[in-house]
Amino acid sequence: MKYKRIYILGPPGSGKSYLAKKISEKLYLPFKDMDDVRFIKKFTKARTKPQRKKLVDKILKTKRWVIDARGTEWDRHAMLKADLIIIMRIPFYRRTSNIIKRHFERKGSEIDEKFIHLFPLIKYSLSYRYGKRETSFNNTNSYLKKHNLKPIILKNRKQINKFLDKLKWPLKKNKLSSQRRATS
Repeated sequence: MKYKRIYILGPPGSGKSYLAKKISEKLYLPFKDMDDVRFIKKFTKARTKPQRKKLVDKILKTKRWVIDARGTEWDRHAMLKADLIIIMRIPFYRRTSNIIKRHFERKGSEIDEKFIHLFPLIKYSLSYRYGKRETSFNNTNSYLKKHNLKPIILKNRKQINKFLDKLKWPLKKNKLSSQRRATS
């Protein structure tokens, strides 16, 4: 499997960032977290939707990327440019566990969320499968069908690891991989 543009989506706590970072490391693809596009400073002041879309369009002009997203109206069009779309369908109990674990890992860091902020994330994660939000599974699935896009769906750690094992390293050394190796 050779991919240069990968779009990963799913609800909070599903492992999007984990998978995107692993793919980025393995294939030497630049990692783009849509939270960095959404916010001027992580999880504080949000950019406007036109500002976000403009930043996403700038990313899409590049030839190589792995995007960690939720499939919002301002980043959803990136799916049309992707070589591969991955949907994370991790069970709700695991997502909730991941959200809580991530909260405690962030304690004392620059991203120091209050415990009360976990509840909207957990609620959103709960509503992902059958909810009415634009980023819900059903709405995302409708978008994919409308554009005849065929994602792969990963449902657990075993499937994630199997997918990562199948990924091939780039055959040719490119500028990005040379730079990364030089800095390691």
